Amino acid sequence: MSRLLRVLALPVRLWRCVEDVIVRLELEGRVADPEADARFQRRLIALWLGAAGFVILALALTIR
Repeated sequence: MSRLLRVLALPVRLWRCVEDVIVRLELEGRVADPEADARFQRRLIALWLGAAGFVILALALTIR
């Protein structure tokens, strides 16, 4: 069960790291361009969805 919880926590950890990067970029003023911001957010969403897919795959392999 502990292993399963660690696998489920991966996207949460990843998202927290991504949020830290966003905050740092905003503080530095690098995300001032709205078009660049939209592209950046789309990439982050894709990254998060990829992490969620990884967790689903890990769960499927763990349940077997």
